[in-house]
This record gives sequence, structure tokens and C-alpha cells, in this order.
Amino acid sequence: MLIVPAVTATVSQEKIKKQPDDYQEGIATGRLHLPHLKQDIYSQTINYIIMIKFIKQALGIEPPVDFKKLVSEGAIILDVRTRQEYNSGHIKTSLHIPLNEITANLHKIPNKNIPVITCCASGMRSGAAQNILQANGYTVYNGGGWAQLQNKL
Repeated sequence: MLIVPAVTATVSQEKIKKQPDDYQEGIATGRLHLPHLKQDIYSQTINYIIMIKFIKQALGIEPPVDFKKLVSEGAIILDVRTRQEYNSGHIKTSLHIPLNEITANLHKIPNKNIPVITCCASGMRSGAAQNILQANGYTVYNGGGWAQLQNKL
């Protein structure tokens, strides 16, 4: 069972005193307008969405991704481990850019319309790479550990 905290908004007595007519009218009509709370509620909602996504991923509840199909349709496999780790074994068709070099090497992944599957040793660094790439407009899937990903291809 997954318990998700509800997002609630409260109004301080001080804010009510500043705009008593608006508050009373809002209560009477059922159309209480509190623009100063919109950003706080929005931020809280985004935080809860991120938290739920993280929990789903951690528990394996996310819908399964068909990595084999993505690769057959042209997805790029991006290995973000260190050079030494990559040289000790990797997926043959993978592109290698260590995590700490991704931002400086986005030009090596020029087409943002082609999905990217990130991988590393365990899934932690590939998750960080996923966040960086998504922030730069790419469609990204965290493939987790490279050896497990290879078995799914």
C-alpha cells in the first residue's frame, strides 16, 4: 500500500485581516481566491509527483520498458561509467560518456528526438544522467546496470 500525503493550503488570520471582504465573499460564494498560495501549492504538488515517481522506481512499480524494442527503433544506449569500468566490459553498440562529462558532450547526442537509454554499473549514475539529459530536452530511459540491460536486449 502506498500512502501519499495530501496537499493542503491554510490561510493565516493575518492574511484574513488584510483582505476580510474578499475572504468573507469567497467563503459565502465558495470561490475563495488566494493567489499568494498558488505557487506554494504548485511547488508542493511537483515535489509529491517527483517523490511518487522515485518510490515507484525504487519498488519496481513503474510500467516495464521494452528496451529491446526501443533499440530496434534506433534508441541510443549511453554508458555513463568511468573509462576503466567501460573498458572492462560494455554493450557493444553503446556510446560512452562518463557521467561527469555529459554536459560538456551533449553534442555527441545531437538528435533530441531519438530516445536515449542510460546505463552504468547499478543504475544510480544512469539515473543522474537521465535527469541531466531530460533537463536538456531528451527523451531518456534509465536502463540501470549495463549487464542487466544487456540481458534485456
